[in-house]
Formats: sequence, C-alpha cells, structure tokens
Amino acid sequence: MEKYKATQPQTPEAAEQAAPRSSLDLEEAIRAAAWSLAEASKALATLQGWLAAGEATSSYGLQILAEKLHQEIISAIQLAHLFARFDAFKENSAAFLERAREQAIELRKAGW
Repeated sequence: MEKYKATQPQTPEAAEQAAPRSSLDLEEAIRAAAWSLAEASKALATLQGWLAAGEATSSYGLQILAEKLHQEIISAIQLAHLFARFDAFKENSAAFLERAREQAIELRKAGW
C-alpha cells in the first residue's frame, strides 16, 4: 500500500503534469470546435429558412436538423470543457468558445 502512496502527485501542479496528455492540441481543438459551430450555424440557417418559407411540413426533417444543431453545439462545448484549466474554468471555457466562434465566422465567410 505504501508504494502506491509514493507515486501519487502531492500538489495540483504535480497532478497536472502527471495527467495523461490529449493527442489533440489546443489549436486543433479550436479548429474542430469552430467547424462544429459553423455546421450548427448552417443547420440553424436551414431550419430558419424552412420555417420562414412554410416548408416545415414534416416534423422528421425539423427533428433531424434540430438534433444536428444540438450535437454540433454540444461537441464544441465538450472541447471547451476538455481544454479549460480547473483554476479558471469558466473564463477558459468562454475564451475557447469565443476563439472557436471567431474561426467559425471566418469559415462561413470563406464559403467552406
């Protein structure tokens, strides 16, 4: 039992260093989140177009688009949470999502 105690990190900094590293780096995660937000924006625009044009006659199409929109947003939020530091979680998450949102706008402007 003693040998297990000796290998455990004793400080938050040591715990952070001992934690397994993600194979995804921060910039790649922001790009992935930006893509998810851009896809969510595209789904939302389609959904709004259907509703405005009165073409939302089938609930299945609306449900599929709404689920896609939800999944893309959840994906971006999960990435933000994954890369947020514990000591400033809220601020780090918000900053991550803001950078992803800005990149998503650039993707939309580029006509991806």
